[in-house]
Amino acid sequence: MLLSFGAQNFFSFAEGFEFTFKLDKNCPIEVSKGLPTANIMGIKGANASGKTNVLRALAFIGYFANSTFALRPDEPILVQPFLDSEESSSFFCNFSLDSRTYYYEFETTRQRIVSEVLKFDGRSGKTIFKRKENKLTVSKDGMDFVDLKKMNLRSNASVISTAYQYGFECVKPIYAFFARMATNVTDAGMTGFRFDLSSVSKFYKEKPQVFNRVKTFLSFCDSGIADIEIRSETNGAGEEFFYPVFFHKTEDGHRAGILAHHEALGSLKLFQILWLYFYTLDLGGILAVDEFDCNLHPDLLPKLVELFSSEESNPNHAQFIFSTHDTSIMDELGKYRVYLVNKKNNASYIYRLDELPSEILRNDRKITPLYRRRKIGGVPNFV
Repeated sequence: MLLSFGAQNFFSFAEGFEFTFKLDKNCPIEVSKGLPTANIMGIKGANASGKTNVLRALAFIGYFANSTFALRPDEPILVQPFLDSEESSSFFCNFSLDSRTYYYEFETTRQRIVSEVLKFDGRSGKTIFKRKENKLTVSKDGMDFVDLKKMNLRSNASVISTAYQYGFECVKPIYAFFARMATNVTDAGMTGFRFDLSSVSKFYKEKPQVFNRVKTFLSFCDSGIADIEIRSETNGAGEEFFYPVFFHKTEDGHRAGILAHHEALGSLKLFQILWLYFYTLDLGGILAVDEFDCNLHPDLLPKLVELFSSEESNPNHAQFIFSTHDTSIMDELGKYRVYLVNKKNNASYIYRLDELPSEILRNDRKITPLYRRRKIGGVPNFV
């Protein structure tokens, strides 16, 4: 489970920020479900405030940890410092895995990794390994990781991604944790989930249990959808492709099947992305979605959030972090699960709503009226 993460000198964040899922004792039980960590966090702010960059930081941490070994030895690291600064950028994340808490931190430029540290039990915990440039030391508290000293490090490849390529068992659970992150954000910004219709349809054909959950959810969201079938055909090149047929109820009680290009855009989008929601729930992973309200009705958003807040649909404590332009969702989440992003002098900064004085935001008050009256920030500064 992801506990917190942060970055400094990264895109619009000049100063460091920390984004935490941790809840304190003041959080109502109906929100916390008795757990010390939230499964859901929403991000709200004005256009160009830096919402996407919060998610970019998380995406970059996962990329750096798991994928930098794939770079060519002379290839730059895809990090973007604040206003093209020459200074290094730093990142961290706290996460729990198999009843143990880990702290991972690194500092890098585009040309080289400056440092990389993995610890037990938080920032002030026991060091497992410590990297300075290309020199790696493993402490006595990290003896299970002692084989890492056999590696030859590259200046643009993380210890974790390198060790995974070497096949060292000690890093596989940590690698798997970062591999369970899914996002529609890259260094280029929001890219969308690029799942072609045939691949998604084939997945549903092969995973009927997931498909049945998707159909149930879609029927709930669009009462006109009575059923969905996955069909396949072979093209002129002999390749099999898959596609959905959406069946709608007619006034005389019959069903009419229509193809995807005639289906409502919102329903089609859900068809193409819902598998990832359910896959993340089953895996106990992390789903980070930028502008998750895009092409979806505002009344539908709480239903997607509820997939992660419900103990019944989320027994593995998967986590959902998203940005949105929808304002009403803040009232669904409450002040303990909403971050606002603001910008001053081109630099972004964030805060969670429970950091504001309690006399401004009480647990039993709606957030939306205060937000619309510009009392809590996160709104455009129109001139």
